[in-house]
Amino acid sequence: MTKRLLVIMTALCLLLSCFPLAASAAAGDSVEIKLTIGSPTVTINGTASKIQPPVKENGTTLVPLSIITKAFGAKLKLEKNKIITLTYNSTIVVLTIGSNDVKVNGTVTKLSTAPKIVNSVTLVPVRVIAQAFGATVVPSGNLITITGKVAGEAAATNSGGLSGIDTDAGKTKVGDSYYGWSMNYPTDLSLSYQSDNGNWSVWSDGSGDPSVIVSVSDVEETLTKQELRDHIQTYFDDNELVMEKKTISVGGVSYEKMVTKSRDGWFFEYRGTQKDSRIYTVMSGAKAATRDALNKYQDLLDSFALSFNKSDRTLKDVTKVVDGLITIHDEDYGLEVKLPVQWLRDTESPTPLFFNADEGLIDFAIKSVQNNETAGQWRAAERAKLEKEFASDYIRNFEESTITLKNGQAQVLKYEFSWNKTKWITEYDVFLIAGDHKYHISFYSLKEDGSKGKGLFDTIVNSLVIDTKYVDGNFSEMDDEDLAGQVIKKSSKKYGYSIELPATWTAEDKDFEQDSVFYYTDYGYFQLTVADNVTASSYVNWYKDYVSADKDMKALDAKVTQSTTTMINGNLITRVDTVLNEAAKPYSDSMYLFEKNNRLYIVQFTAPQAYDTVAYQALNTQVLQSLTFN
Repeated sequence: MTKRLLVIMTALCLLLSCFPLAASAAAGDSVEIKLTIGSPTVTINGTASKIQPPVKENGTTLVPLSIITKAFGAKLKLEKNKIITLTYNSTIVVLTIGSNDVKVNGTVTKLSTAPKIVNSVTLVPVRVIAQAFGATVVPSGNLITITGKVAGEAAATNSGGLSGIDTDAGKTKVGDSYYGWSMNYPTDLSLSYQSDNGNWSVWSDGSGDPSVIVSVSDVEETLTKQELRDHIQTYFDDNELVMEKKTISVGGVSYEKMVTKSRDGWFFEYRGTQKDSRIYTVMSGAKAATRDALNKYQDLLDSFALSFNKSDRTLKDVTKVVDGLITIHDEDYGLEVKLPVQWLRDTESPTPLFFNADEGLIDFAIKSVQNNETAGQWRAAERAKLEKEFASDYIRNFEESTITLKNGQAQVLKYEFSWNKTKWITEYDVFLIAGDHKYHISFYSLKEDGSKGKGLFDTIVNSLVIDTKYVDGNFSEMDDEDLAGQVIKKSSKKYGYSIELPATWTAEDKDFEQDSVFYYTDYGYFQLTVADNVTASSYVNWYKDYVSADKDMKALDAKVTQSTTTMINGNLITRVDTVLNEAAKPYSDSMYLFEKNNRLYIVQFTAPQAYDTVAYQALNTQVLQSLTFN
């Protein structure tokens, strides 16, 4: 089982320790809690449950946090695995595990005993929290009685939308209505993690390690038995030993079953089956001395079914898909957006970026407002850049409009661009100014049917909600330095040259004392290479043979279109032009060869043909003319 699963959401499991509520409490209902220091029994409105025993330290009684959140309907948020924020109506209580500071509606006071974790359960001072919620705490020896009312908007969930599975009175099964599966209610586990679209769900015990996992994968063909086993093995770590591998039948469904052991002491059981175009994999894991530790999950795994009965009121639906859409939150950017279920989040991107390989992509950027700029002025400037960047026959059909979003009115620039004049991509750029910042949303539609692309754009963008107060409070100036027109002079002592490059270019290999440097330009790529004791004519001959014979160049349909000589700054140079007519994105490549001091200097510019504009050629000429030799 992949190592990332073994560390998912540990703190959530610590917070959401398991005990059942007697019944679903409504907002405003009275709550009476009776518990005893040192006793594992608590009664809530007369119904007894088992808990981690409360303790008394330095005169302060510490009780399981879950009693507070579940009985009073307090909302829970966890940050940095230790900062706990409880919200009860208009009251906000902030505690930190291991800290004696408590903040109630912004006012900080000191606790005699800090919140702590005992046997994987978070214990908190009961009196300060209960009194903040307007409840009364009455001690009688070791017996403590707490009375109060359920919050006006009762919720036993954390900010990520996950909850202890045991909070749902009357529920005996869980499942996902979109993916069509169900299983028995894991009463001793908590739903600790779900992927954005819910195709990966993790239930954990109090230790924070994954105990049971359900994964759903889409496939286009029917898998053989061996292919299904190969699929299961994609979940393995490199150090897992296969201890059992066979076909089993449970409830009339055939599964491929594999049991493994990792070198670090974990046992795992995997069961995989296919129904129509989906593979369902159910997994359990336990760190133990023997595989017998997996036995406690057998009944749960045996109950897994490839169905979801929407009329079954005992079945809890954990789906994240509503009307074919998923809701994604990016708290770092104060962003909420609804996307089709097949879309994915780019977790490697530093800014919010979501995509579907067949449908398109949407990204999101923040900058600060400058000089009382309007959204209309911003849009006009961006259009001018595009018209300069693209060759005229690679961009078309500009349309300007206004759209009303949940955060205000925005300007929209729609246009089509192409890399090959055959397949056209529709882009919608949305320009919103709200508060101290401006927001650029770019939507790229790959749908050939323009109306479907427009419908997808409307669905996604109209769902967009930005917490502009959060952005203004946490982001300051976000404008990049205007480097347009600026150049940076680079020199090489070893190879005896200097050259001026645009400051907007990004270096990949930038050590000019090496024989090659490489930059990403505004349009494509730039490379400067130095070779000793090589002539321009011999290099050109070698290059032509390479282009005509190399299989990779053939795959790109590469052709040398011209080889000429000319003078630049008094230096005789050879220019070789090549086109790479690869169907999806044709490129043009120009090499300039300088012979100097028994060395050959090769300056190379490569860019998509869509960017081969007058401005691009002028910039290349400017760089070439800046090249001087010692």
